[in-house]
Amino acid sequence: VAFRIYFEPGSARLNEDAKDTIDTATRQVSGCANVDLALAADPEQIADTAQRRRVSERSVAILSELRRQGVEGEVYVQDISQTVIAADANAGPDFIEVAVAPSQAPMILSSNTH
Repeated sequence: VAFRIYFEPGSARLNEDAKDTIDTATRQVSGCANVDLALAADPEQIADTAQRRRVSERSVAILSELRRQGVEGEVYVQDISQTVIAADANAGPDFIEVAVAPSQAPMILSSNTH
């Protein structure tokens, strides 16, 4: 599952819409034993020292809410161009992209080799 969490300008606080989005996403991966979590932000913000702290605070807020919902797994932080949702030119800087994916493929119980 991949989604974006939007923040008020200058804020790192999750609003109710953000929490609802995370809640919906966690239901989609609740049956997965192991997941990988990828968090991504606009590369210009990551490169800017003054904005990097806010990006980090936003990522921590999302990760904390995911953990509170019971989602555990390896966390990866990457450039937004590497994530599932394409970056939109007019999306603005106040979001973090999140991708949650199973880290292990399910075991095959049987197969047909013919």
